[in-house]
Amino acid sequence: DYQASASMEILHHGASVGVPLQSGSADGPRNPLDYLGGQTILTSIELVLSSAETRAELEAAGFSPDYTVTVDDEDPLMLVEVSDRDSVIAQATVDELIIRVQAELDALQAQVQAPEGELFEIEVTDRSSPP
Repeated sequence: DYQASASMEILHHGASVGVPLQSGSADGPRNPLDYLGGQTILTSIELVLSSAETRAELEAAGFSPDYTVTVDDEDPLMLVEVSDRDSVIAQATVDELIIRVQAELDALQAQVQAPEGELFEIEVTDRSSPP
């Protein structure tokens, strides 16, 4: 089996990599999701991506269902790891999971009507591809 992975963090739009999202300030958040903090937001996304329904969708689309999505206990970081007999499918599945993480974040922000200028984004901080 080939292994592919990526780690991601959640940032305020335009923030520097390595400056992860923290809970809202005393002034109050401008994006309502700011109250939750990055770990809580990522954990909700983790639950969606780890569901049997999402795995079935990915497998039906030709991606690998053999993946894990985890959120760091201390920092708002997410790691996706994929295993597959085909290196191209392993990497394509990582790429698709990254897209889905951002899509889930965008959907959450749309639900709370986050202001356009205060949106959060997912930044890939590390990626490993099979040889």
